This record gives sequence, C-alpha cells and structure tokens, in this order.
Amino acid sequence: MIQHDYKVGVIGSGNVASHFVLALKKAGYEVVMCEHPSKAADTEYARVAACEVVVIAVKDDAIHEVAGRISKTEALVVHTSGSVSVDALMPIRRRGSLYPLQTLSKQAEIDFRSRVPLLFNAVDASDELKLKLLAESLSDTVIRCSDADRRRIHLAAVFVSNFVNIMIHCGEKVVGNEFDMKMFQPLINENIRKIFEMGSEKALTGPARRKDLNTIDIQLKSLSSLIEEKKIYEAVTKYILENF
Repeated sequence: MIQHDYKVGVIGSGNVASHFVLALKKAGYEVVMCEHPSKAADTEYARVAACEVVVIAVKDDAIHEVAGRISKTEALVVHTSGSVSVDALMPIRRRGSLYPLQTLSKQAEIDFRSRVPLLFNAVDASDELKLKLLAESLSDTVIRCSDADRRRIHLAAVFVSNFVNIMIHCGEKVVGNEFDMKMFQPLINENIRKIFEMGSEKALTGPARRKDLNTIDIQLKSLSSLIEEKKIYEAVTKYILENF
C-alpha cells in the first residue's frame, strides 16, 4: 500500500463520511476526523483545518456553516454533495467538490475503488489536478464536471436509484407479507441488464408499453385500497402511454 505524504481531514459521521474514511485509509492516507461537527470544539476543527485536504461530508444545509468553522484554512476543502455549488464553501479560498455517485450505507460494505465513481471539480486549476489525483487513488472511475453538470447527474441519480427504490417499496406493499420479495430479484436483475445492453426505451415492457388498457383497468381496480400507490401507478402509466 502506498503511503501518501499528506493528511486528509474528514468532517462528518454519516454514511458518506464513514465510507470516505475507510477508502482514504485503505489508499494509504492518514485521516484526521471531526465526527460530530455540531458539537465539536474549535480545537478539533483546528486539527482538521491543518490537513492538506479536508472533506466535508455533512448534510447539504450544514455545509456552509461547517465551512465557516475552518474559513481561514489553507487546505483544499471539498464537499461531497451532488447538488450544492462549491461556492457554499466560501469564504474558503481553495474549494471544490468530490461527489460519490453511489448509494452508501454504513451497514453495507462496498468496494469503493470499483463501485464508487467520483465526480470532482475545484475553483483553481492546480487544486483540480490535486483533487483528480486524490480521487484516482480512491476510485477507478473519476470524472471532472462543473457544478451544473453535477447537479444534473445528481438529479438523474434520484430517478435511477431513489425512485427505483420507492417503486420496489410500492411492489412490497402490493404483495404484502405473504410472499418473499426475493422472487423478484431475477426480474429486477434482468431488467437492469437489458437497460444497459439495449437502452431504457427498447428494454421497456409491460401493459402501458403495449397499450393494454384492459389490464391497466384491472390493475387500477386492484389498487383501490392503496390510494397513494394507485396515484403513482396512474402517473407513471400516463407518462408511458403518452411518451412511448
């Protein structure tokens, strides 16, 4: 393992912070942590601010406040948000972002290098190069993108990850506790495979894609007791009928 010649500070204790700490240590960095930013003393912030690079991995609405605690640092400071501009780190001079395009949970181990693409940018060109090299030491997939592009990618991620999660949750409610949801795993896996092999439009099947109005009517009646799920079914079905 390569031992890097500078320290990286990490502010935060959530899912993203935890995985960054593990990945940084695995890559050979000495990590200085500030795990509870809302309760941390000035001395704890000072230790982190003395590092060469600082990663702020906190909730979006806390980024600016946390950055204010280390505003005089000479470190390159980055946040991990998908939707927040690097200007949220002002008045820090050397600022950027390092966004992991992945769903991360403390309870779930993940191979950070092979399965966590990192999107980065920085205000200064030399800092951008430094951030790129750090990102490449953590992940095999490193992409430079602007604040605007990162926001767009993050929005897409909400559709392809978070909303897919909710769709599966809706399926769980429809099926109930009588059946094991694992029986859907082959279907989900095959659908994902087809999407990346054929494209999402060609891979799409189902009653709305076939314009099978009779089946749609039967399914809507079956959802009469699940009011919110029925609304989702209606909205998505309408979208498919009108666009495919």
